Amino acid sequence: METVVLCVAPGVARDVIDFLEQQFYGRGWAPLVLPATEVAPENLKGVLALVAYTADWPVEMLEPWLAALRAAAGPRKRLLALLPRAPHMYSAEIQSLWSAALGGGYSTADAISIIDDFVAGRA
Repeated sequence: METVVLCVAPGVARDVIDFLEQQFYGRGWAPLVLPATEVAPENLKGVLALVAYTADWPVEMLEPWLAALRAAAGPRKRLLALLPRAPHMYSAEIQSLWSAALGGGYSTADAISIIDDFVAGRA
């Protein structure tokens, strides 16, 4: 079973964590929910991919936290960004940080499909 880290805002409500743990799982992988600010290379051993769940992130922290996640993940781990706006609306510098992204209006099934592709090595 692979582990996929779901990166949330620090102090996110318990009901959000419960939702993510119940909804975000797929074939061959299970989620581990962590605050984005606690993700570091040493706690990503054995982790296949990261998901930046940015719904509750402060707008001014989107770029620095995504950059920190990419740095912690390194070039081999995949990063899915779940964003409040369409992915193309972000600067090229921010777009370069994720392997795949979904903007507002995405479904949980869409995100799970992308993570399943990461796990299967198709993306």
